[in-house]
Amino acid sequence: MTAADETAPRKRTRRKISRPVKILCLLWGLLVLFRVGYDLFIYRYGGTVAVRMTPSYNYLIHFPPGYTDFSEPRPLLVFLHGAGEVGLDVKRVGAVDPFRYAAGSVPRDDFPFIVLSPVVPEKNHSWNAEAVKTMIDDFLRHSGRIKIDASRIYLTGFSMGGYGVFAVAQEYPDFFAAAAPLAGGGSPNCGERYKSLPIRAYHGDADEVVPYRCSVEMIEAIRAAGNGGARLVTLPGAGHQICADVYGKPEIFRWFLEHQNEDRIHADTDKTR
Repeated sequence: MTAADETAPRKRTRRKISRPVKILCLLWGLLVLFRVGYDLFIYRYGGTVAVRMTPSYNYLIHFPPGYTDFSEPRPLLVFLHGAGEVGLDVKRVGAVDPFRYAAGSVPRDDFPFIVLSPVVPEKNHSWNAEAVKTMIDDFLRHSGRIKIDASRIYLTGFSMGGYGVFAVAQEYPDFFAAAAPLAGGGSPNCGERYKSLPIRAYHGDADEVVPYRCSVEMIEAIRAAGNGGARLVTLPGAGHQICADVYGKPEIFRWFLEHQNEDRIHADTDKTR
């Protein structure tokens, strides 16, 4: 070896990265960018997260705008649709639920809810209280990183769903923090079954589909049974279609958030001891 060979700079050998590794790195980078973009979209607008199939009802899940902290327990709002949506593709129920009406018209701070919107399959034509409860329990068990405040589970519904709210609340009055049926009705002779559950019914006094008296009779019966938290909100001159009038304004959501299920707070505290 000559002196010139000894002083010559050594060439660095570059380790070649295989093509499969490059492809994996590219896919991983695209996945990260997609996730960041999706989280930013959800933060600004909220959106549909998933569709879950269950033995009882398929349901749609919505995230509220600004929801990025999965460690923070959020309130859950369960919506029961009307007869017009029976047998509807579960992905389309989002066109009629509270999330849709609240979007763009209700301030973000007034809508912190994760919304659960199930669909009655075509073979059934009304809501079944036990099946609704089973669906909610299934969601709570399999919600993954989504954290739900068990003391803030609310129930609402329209028309057939309003009847569903009364039916479900009648069977499980201790489970929910508050309930709000729209243009619904139920069995006035079961007024004592609602115990102390806060209920706010909404009904147009010109409703030609579900008579206004259906809500009047229910709230009167529930209050007569000793539930002072039951109230009827009358929409003067309104017909049957009142979802936009109710879900498109913040008042109903502010009312929900005023209520918390104290029994479930204590139950969750006991579990952590």
